[in-house]
Order: sequence, then structure tokens, then C-alpha cells
Amino acid sequence: MFFLLSVRITPLNRFFLWIDRYGRTIGVIVLTIGVMVPIASGKISASTCVLYISEAADE
Repeated sequence: MFFLLSVRITPLNRFFLWIDRYGRTIGVIVLTIGVMVPIASGKISASTCVLYISEAADE
């Protein structure tokens, strides 16, 4: 919220429309990266992810 207010009232306001248009997409990309990094680095195995997903589907 503070970031958007600071963009809006500073000379960076010319980027506000761009942030408004692409903010959701950027947010989804950041969240996807946050989920995929532990899997790619090996901290969480793919089989563990499948196990958690199947347990969640059973509930």
C-alpha cells in the first residue's frame, strides 16, 4: 500500500497505469517462483509435493 501511494504522489506516477495493468500478473509470477524454488533447489522433493496435494484432495 505504501509503495503504491509513494508511486502515486511522486514523479513515478507515470508508471502507475503500468503497475495497475500488470500488477496482478507480476504478483502471480512472484508467487509461482516462490513455490517452485524449493522444488527446483531440492529442499522439497517432487514426491513430497505430490503427497501433500493428494492429502489435500482427500480432505
